[in-house]
Amino acid sequence: MFLDLIIQKSQIVEVFLKANRLDLHVIVSFIWDFLFHLKINQLMMCQIFKLTWFCYYLLAGSIIGSSININNQDKVINNEKKYSLTIQIEDVIVTKGILYLAIYTNKNDFMKRPYLKEKYFPRNFPKGLVFNLPAGEYAVTIYQDLNNNSRLDKFFSIPIEPYGISNNVRTFPKFEDSKIKLFKDKIIKIKIKN
Repeated sequence: MFLDLIIQKSQIVEVFLKANRLDLHVIVSFIWDFLFHLKINQLMMCQIFKLTWFCYYLLAGSIIGSSININNQDKVINNEKKYSLTIQIEDVIVTKGILYLAIYTNKNDFMKRPYLKEKYFPRNFPKGLVFNLPAGEYAVTIYQDLNNNSRLDKFFSIPIEPYGISNNVRTFPKFEDSKIKLFKDKIIKIKIKN
């Protein structure tokens, strides 16, 4: 009789779990049926206590499992909104030093805090780069650090090392002038100014 009752109750719990509706009411009624239909001794009390905790963990697992499913659905939605930005780099004349690339997302961070940054060594200077980015506006800067001091050297604010900016801006770069809108896959060309 005890085994039959466990099987019957575990089937009820399983049905509620599949329906994702396991709650405190189910656990209490599960325990109450055991207490009501059985003559309780200490061994039985231990078993019921273990069963109660088992049900509690099932409930916690179903809640956490629901959260995980919701988060995974959000990730799929976010992945659908990502687009490919292909950057073709032109006119790299000197193949020495390190090529630094930075991508910015707004005017407050422009030339200060990049959203993404990469560096490439002379043996693998890229001709084209592909980034998968969320939809939005971006500005791209590239410079070639010829003397390996990890910064773009300037003389009276004029760069003296090769550099390039999205939209091939010729004036002092601003986010508004160099931004590109990424709402579909896009290919841009950046010419390095030597």
